[in-house]
Amino acid sequence: MRILLTGATGFVGSQLLRELLSLGHKLVCLARNDACAKRLSANPVDVIVGDARDDSVLTKAISGCDAAYYLIHSMASDGDFRDNDRAIAENFARIAGEENLQRVIYVSGLANEDEPNLSKHLASRLEVGRILRSGKAPCIEFRAAMIIGNESISFRMVKHLCHRLPIMLCPKWLSTVTQPLAASDLIQYLVQAMTLKPFHSQVVEIGGRDQATYNDILRTYCDQMNLKRIMIPVPFLTPKLSSYWLALVTPETAEVGRRMIDGLRNPTFVRSDSASRLFDIQPKSVSEAIADAIAENEAD
Repeated sequence: MRILLTGATGFVGSQLLRELLSLGHKLVCLARNDACAKRLSANPVDVIVGDARDDSVLTKAISGCDAAYYLIHSMASDGDFRDNDRAIAENFARIAGEENLQRVIYVSGLANEDEPNLSKHLASRLEVGRILRSGKAPCIEFRAAMIIGNESISFRMVKHLCHRLPIMLCPKWLSTVTQPLAASDLIQYLVQAMTLKPFHSQVVEIGGRDQATYNDILRTYCDQMNLKRIMIPVPFLTPKLSSYWLALVTPETAEVGRRMIDGLRNPTFVRSDSASRLFDIQPKSVSEAIADAIAENEAD
């Protein structure tokens, strides 16, 4: 198949690129600037440089493709990332329909749409999904919580916190329940979706084998790395204050950290069994996913 891969230089996109090439697919990669294009130039792919909000750029990228992976987000961009995400999604859905794209596969955030106080980040992810699924080209929206892999932003934050803080002040939001997914499992869901029949627009919630709090994830990482850490629960660290503290401890920007932490107040676990019915995948546990990520890091 000829496949458009957006976000190919990101954590998920770069792994997916290698997997799709190994399966013999022909890839078109949309790069937002010359720096991203240069990073992709070592791969046997067609690279198109430009803004996904530009009709001519997007038409050129989609034209002739059978399917597309939508891995675009504007969380680190200047201005209102929600407006950027909405504009790109509307453009993509329209042109995908005009070019008769057979399927769109999108990775969203795992959240309960009925939650009254969704974070701006999760609300934006769900809005993008609704836009893509309302287009003429059918779209599967995978909803996932924290992705555990060596280079994922959320897992890098876990590593930095555990290695740099012998004493951790643990705010209440670290007790929020989530259902982390191993990066390798996410890639398998994305690959299997390319051959799923029949293919129609729908939401598929995906998660690992078990649920855990963010405190559990920190403790599991520390245990596997033999790190002795003291964790002290505190009631006064809000997500906003925590994001400023996080920016000092980790290399992530304060803005990305704030937007990610803001979403941690919402429980994120799988409520539907559609993934087990549609896909032949046995997800890994939190402990297994962390062990894999540590092994990848040591190999690097």
